[in-house]
Amino acid sequence: MSVTNLELQPKNQKRDTSRNCPETIIDIPPTSSQNSAWPAGVNNNAANQRPIHKTPCQKTGSFVYGTAIILLVIYGFWGVIDSTIYTQNQPDFKIESILLDTTNISKSQISTNWTIGISVRNTNKHTHMIYDGFEVNLLYEGIQNLCIAKVGNFNQGSKNTTTVVAQSGSCKKSLMADVDEIGTVIHSREYPVDSIPDIIAHDLCGITHFDVRLQVRYRYVDPIYPGKNWVHSKVLCEDVKIITPTKRTQHLQAISSKNCRVKTPWLWVRVG
Repeated sequence: MSVTNLELQPKNQKRDTSRNCPETIIDIPPTSSQNSAWPAGVNNNAANQRPIHKTPCQKTGSFVYGTAIILLVIYGFWGVIDSTIYTQNQPDFKIESILLDTTNISKSQISTNWTIGISVRNTNKHTHMIYDGFEVNLLYEGIQNLCIAKVGNFNQGSKNTTTVVAQSGSCKKSLMADVDEIGTVIHSREYPVDSIPDIIAHDLCGITHFDVRLQVRYRYVDPIYPGKNWVHSKVLCEDVKIITPTKRTQHLQAISSKNCRVKTPWLWVRVG
C-alpha cells in the first residue's frame, strides 16, 4: 500500500490483518474527549451526572409513611395473636340449687327467703374476667317477680368455675290487686291472683316451675388489650324445676341444674 493511502486513513480506523483477505477498515468508537456526539442519541454525560438528593420535606414524608406501614403491620400481627390466644367468649351460667324458706304464705301475700346457687364458668383459655356483681330475679310463670337478690364482685381465672350464692333475705310479695286506702283498685294484675297460693300454699307436694333472670356486668382482662369496656348481659334460666316432698315442708329444693341462655350483650365504656 502506498504512503499516500496510509495518510488518507482516519486516525480511528485500523487495518484487519488477521486473515489473508483484502484490507478492511474497522471502526473504533471514539472516546468522549474525541467526539462527544458519537454515537448519535447517547448521553455521554450520564456517568458525570450528580445523584438527586431528596429535600427535607420528602425525607420526612417517606419516614412518616414507612413508620405508618410498620405500625399497621405490627398492630395487625398482635390483633391476630389476641383474637387467637386471648379469646373473649361469653361465660356460661347454670342454676345449681334453689332453696326457699317460706315464712308466711296466704292468698294475698308471700313472705319468703330465697337462696340460689349459681355456677359461673369462664370458658376462655388465657383470658381472665372481672365481674362487677349481678342482680338475680326469681320469676314465677315468667311474669311474677317474687324476689330480687344480689351477688357481689369477684374475679375469675381462665378455664375456671366459680359457684356464687345469691341470698335474698326476707322478700314480701303482694298477690292481690293494688288498692288505695278506701279500697279502690289502682292496678289490676294480668295473672290470676291466687295462682301462686294454689301451687305453693295448697299443693306443696308437687313440681313447681320458676324462671331465674340474671343481669350481669363483666369485662375481659388480657395483657394485650386490658381496656375498661364492661359487657352488660341478660341471662335467662327458664323452667327451673323445684320439688317439695310433703305439704308441710318449709323448704323447696331444685331437682337438677339448669343451663342458662345468655342474650346478646352490649358494651358500655366506663369513664374514670
